[in-house]
Amino acid sequence: MHCHYFPIFLLLLFLYSSFSRSFSPSISSFSLSFSSFVPLFPDSSSPFFLFLNFPFLYALFLLFLSLYALFLLFLFLMPFF
Repeated sequence: MHCHYFPIFLLLLFLYSSFSRSFSPSISSFSLSFSSFVPLFPDSSSPFFLFLNFPFLYALFLLFLSLYALFLLFLFLMPFF
């Protein structure tokens, strides 16, 4: 496993454990929006509730997540240029 895939694995594991309670087992509800994975307004039952007390940390987390996604997109598209 490449080292830059490991944070993605940890993030997916964290998101799955955080929001698996809200997933419905039916196939028709499989289409989920991005807001269900990164909630803009976390409730008290999720680990993202920590960010309600520290909104700067939540903004920093979203910024890091978007920059990391752009970095991975650059890595995947680099062989085509």
